[in-house]
Amino acid sequence: MAYALLAQLPPVYGLYTSFFPVLVYFFFGTSKHVSVGTFAVVSLMVGAVVDKGHVAWQRHELQTAIHDINLGHNLSHNLDAARPSPPPTSDNGSNQHSVWESIFRSRQLSELEQIKVSYAMAVTFTVGLLQVFLGMMRLGFLTTFLSDPLISGFTTGAAIHVFSSQIKSAFGVKVRRFSGPLKLVFVSSIRYFNNESIFQSSGLLGSIHIFLCFVISKSQIWDKKK
Repeated sequence: MAYALLAQLPPVYGLYTSFFPVLVYFFFGTSKHVSVGTFAVVSLMVGAVVDKGHVAWQRHELQTAIHDINLGHNLSHNLDAARPSPPPTSDNGSNQHSVWESIFRSRQLSELEQIKVSYAMAVTFTVGLLQVFLGMMRLGFLTTFLSDPLISGFTTGAAIHVFSSQIKSAFGVKVRRFSGPLKLVFVSSIRYFNNESIFQSSGLLGSIHIFLCFVISKSQIWDKKK
């Protein structure tokens, strides 16, 4: 479920990702030593595509709405027409309006989630086709040209990127989007700590957990290697 959140998708899709690939590999797999599962960096890369896609979709929806207004359509009238008409009841009118407003907003949220899932499925399908092509062409030998420093650097950078990407969620801090060079530096900057929500329980528990993992790994693993 955490991997699904990294990919900007509903948590239930993390369960789907953990179950169905293993089921398919059970019938079509060729190696019993291969561990089938997702990866944090892959989830972040998919999440970046999903984020760009749904932002583009929202921008398109906004441009469509502005175009409708320029044509003389009343946007509020269109939104009211899109809402289902509430059944007759004797309750207070303001309560009815708030109930149907919440239903309409939930439907908008559901549509946004469907857009995100569509982008994730498109990326997954495209990468799958590319991997099938690479397998048919026997291009796996290209991995032998990847040096050990390259793999070590990628692993270290991926770990730092995954850790830093979760700081804002752990401490409940909202930051604006950054893009381009030095994106990771800006997102991981001290701005995280210019917010009182850093002292919330989730951030405190996460910090304690990281500290305990560091102490245990140092005492149980590093000392034994000496």
